[in-house]
Amino acid sequence: MTIETIQLDWRGLRCPEPILKTARQVRKLRDGQDHRIQIYADDDAFPMDIKSWCSSSGVTLMAIEERDGYYEAILQLQPDASAEKKAAASAPAIPTPQAPPAAMVTPVLPKASAQQLDCVGMACPEPILKLARAYRKLDDGQELQITADDDAFPVDIQSWLKSSGATLVSMQDTGSPFVATIKKPGAAQPVTAPASAPPTPAQPVVAQATPAPVQQVIAAPQQVGTSTLKLSLAGLSWEDSEARLTSMTGPAWTGETLDVLCADAAKLQKVVSWLGANGHELVHFDAAQGLLTLRVGAQTSTSTALVPTTKKDTDVKRATYLVIHNDFESLMAALMVANTSAVQNIETSIFFSFWGVNLLRSDNIRTNEPQKPLSFIHRMFRMMMPSGPSKQPLSKMHFGGMGKQMMLASMKQQNVMSLERLMEAAIENGVKFTVCTMSMGIMGIQKRDIMDRPNIEFAGVASFVADSASSDVSMVF
Repeated sequence: MTIETIQLDWRGLRCPEPILKTARQVRKLRDGQDHRIQIYADDDAFPMDIKSWCSSSGVTLMAIEERDGYYEAILQLQPDASAEKKAAASAPAIPTPQAPPAAMVTPVLPKASAQQLDCVGMACPEPILKLARAYRKLDDGQELQITADDDAFPVDIQSWLKSSGATLVSMQDTGSPFVATIKKPGAAQPVTAPASAPPTPAQPVVAQATPAPVQQVIAAPQQVGTSTLKLSLAGLSWEDSEARLTSMTGPAWTGETLDVLCADAAKLQKVVSWLGANGHELVHFDAAQGLLTLRVGAQTSTSTALVPTTKKDTDVKRATYLVIHNDFESLMAALMVANTSAVQNIETSIFFSFWGVNLLRSDNIRTNEPQKPLSFIHRMFRMMMPSGPSKQPLSKMHFGGMGKQMMLASMKQQNVMSLERLMEAAIENGVKFTVCTMSMGIMGIQKRDIMDRPNIEFAGVASFVADSASSDVSMVF
């Protein structure tokens, strides 16, 4: 069989663009066929960069030689079995609708014995700090209900749960304020339902008349509407809905079931496709009743027809970068390193704090976010801080902008990627941007001021600490 040879000419491009463009082309060629790729590049960093990238991406480097003023590399791309799995995930099977009980949308109320912790009005990281202090004083098996209105709270509590050992009893993320109930494990913590409780019927949620192929997507019996996690998507755009789904299906919720409530049948269909592509299991779907139930991160042998097999967290290398400066060269370095990490199959996230948040400010506001009143100090902050990627200064030799113009001219002459292009490449390569809400509050930056990009989310310090603690690489820029 003849193997197709594809030629890529990256001469004139500078690091990291040759590797980013190679990774983009390889993604397009993941079609289950053999391919041979011949690359020409004259960047001095190319030989080492292509070797490192090949070792982490599953591409075989057949040869690399130095020619007259440039390098020639031969790559062998083997068939990728994941292409078929992704194709299967793009059209998930949908179970036959089943009418849920009328009480399914009733919010989960905390037990009367649960202690109360009111964190309304507190900004990150104070709610998590108070939660940790109150949690230490709990007796074994005791519950604590927390109420908070900080936008970062849902993500922060997920991160805190990973390391605290606490058990999530319920989480209501249907709008501010957020209400969560946790339990301290111990001898007093019940493992099974009380004897007085009526037994749960051990029957699937699908009707008996459901065809066998559809039943295969149901991994285990699930009583509809009994999930402790509930998420309402009413009135939200798909982008906001996707952000809420992501925040409620993090690693801390693995194995939990989540009821998604929405009267928009088209949006629920999008949720079905989203959960299949993100490794979650469809337990129940009823567009007529506005309910979808999923199990977070749970995949069994009976659910392979719905979602592709994903790697375990321990199999995935992770990198977390903290950006606290907004000088041009620091931002360039952070985005170059992040993009290069991402194309080497490293799960990459950047946490923007303090001055670094200014990179993500935009003149095109998020019109769906409210305008909040600003104090005199906050108005002064906004006037003095540079907004967006094109206005960030050099840390040295800026000379009122003349030094930066010289830097940009040199970059253009050397064909170095601009800061704007690096940011767009980060979206394409799956780099996650997290904006520190505490820093935003200090400097008078509101959500409506931040760029509307699909890879941007808002969280607090606890989120960064948890990501950094579980990462293989952590750097500060």
